[in-house]
Amino acid sequence: MAHKEEFKHDAVRETLAKVFDFLNQNQKKIIQYGPIVLIAILFAAYYNYHQQNLETEANVLFGKALNLFDDGQTDLALLNFQSVEDDYSGTKSADYARLFLIEEALKNGETDKVETMIKELEDSDDEVIRSSVYVLRGNLALNNEDADEAIRFYKKARSLEVFPSLKEEYSLNVIRAYMLKGDYQKAYEEAQKIQADDNLKFNIKNELEDLMAEAKYLAHM
Repeated sequence: MAHKEEFKHDAVRETLAKVFDFLNQNQKKIIQYGPIVLIAILFAAYYNYHQQNLETEANVLFGKALNLFDDGQTDLALLNFQSVEDDYSGTKSADYARLFLIEEALKNGETDKVETMIKELEDSDDEVIRSSVYVLRGNLALNNEDADEAIRFYKKARSLEVFPSLKEEYSLNVIRAYMLKGDYQKAYEEAQKIQADDNLKFNIKNELEDLMAEAKYLAHM
């Protein structure tokens, strides 16, 4: 709570400082145009502060939803994710909350809903969100038994500048899709590329070894 109040205080102080600096630099214009300019400036300052406040509130609610999700309280978490999307549209937290809602809709077979929600995120400037959109499109392709399309989307997700751990997960998706396609040779080759990374997480390394062993056996290598 103290942190939230501190954020509000800093936001107000910074906004007022910008307003007063603008007023000092544009005294002649303000005198010339009078109250209209002043009202516009004050409105812009209020809007800027209000947006910062919304982002903070959205982050808090998203964090609560994420904790519930991690604790296995999925239904309650989804309600909170929905609240973030409904009440804080336009914030980063709302976009991330939407990813969880899309996953749930995909799990429930609500394909049309998934397609609509994905389109709302496609133009995001956040590469983690965009990569997640590609993965979701890959999952949709797999549901439609189109492994080639799934592989294409998984590789697009992997090509973006995201956390190394995400790239590893996306690479596993590529390998799994090749396995489902029946191209075990290609799956093995993809796995070999990833195995060369000395910084692989333990769980990724273990799954990778299992996939390589399976691909090698099925490819009769």
